[in-house]
Amino acid sequence: DVCSSDLAERRAHAGDGALVITMFAAGAWFLIAGLGGLVALVTVLALSIAGKVRSAIVALPRTQSILGETFVAWMLLFLGTHFLMGRLGDGGEPTAGRLWFGMALTFASLAALSWARCRGLSWRELREAAGLRFEGGAWRLAWMSGVSYLCALPCMGAGIALGMLLADMLGGRSFQDVTHPVQEMLPGASLDVKLALFALASVAAPIVEETAFRGLLYGHVRQQGARWPRALSIAFAMLFSATVFAAIHPQGVLAVPALAGVSLGFCITREWSGSVVPGMVAHGLHNGVLLALNVALQSS
Repeated sequence: DVCSSDLAERRAHAGDGALVITMFAAGAWFLIAGLGGLVALVTVLALSIAGKVRSAIVALPRTQSILGETFVAWMLLFLGTHFLMGRLGDGGEPTAGRLWFGMALTFASLAALSWARCRGLSWRELREAAGLRFEGGAWRLAWMSGVSYLCALPCMGAGIALGMLLADMLGGRSFQDVTHPVQEMLPGASLDVKLALFALASVAAPIVEETAFRGLLYGHVRQQGARWPRALSIAFAMLFSATVFAAIHPQGVLAVPALAGVSLGFCITREWSGSVVPGMVAHGLHNGVLLALNVALQSS
């Protein structure tokens, strides 16, 4: 019994040590990357004011209303298929099979893009207007994706601060209570479930959400305001698309500012490159880092 007690105590101390190391590594990551993001934001803003960074958003005839319609079609299809999946579920523990099926449904929602084709847009026009292409090679994609991720972090930090302020204003609410359903699936999850969660969060969600929100919705709103002063048009499109993106997530109202802040970082490279691909990579990296951190913390 004494030996068992001593072994349990050692394991507890080892777990505490692992937790401290994990928290320190996470704090160092977000601190260093966040400071880098501040530098990147200031640099991009300064270059934009100086006229050295220009918008790559392409305004094509007929596309602005069709992009908006296609986004609505995607939203209805996405929500409808996932509502149906929820109704068909048995309410039990998530399995890898159900998660892979959910990922298939997530990708299937992109069938809404065919609405634009039915409305008379060619696939080439749709790809151009929605940013579904990238030019410049792997190296340019890598550093632009890095810039997108870094810019998202200080914006997220500001959003977290706003969320905490909002929680205080509402009274009786705590920002610490903000969680995603994925976090609730991790405790005790098997390896195949964790792999499916990583694929869903770091591959499927970034591809589909960037196509819908930064491609279709941002492209629509940006072109709607094309006759406004450029700075106003860009700011409104970023804030509007970011808010809608944040609002559909299940974390609740307190998380909206933080999620919108992350979205702003992805909007920057959408505007700058004209493409959603850097945002897809940055989005996948962001989700992967957060999910890996959750796994590490719950394993400590």
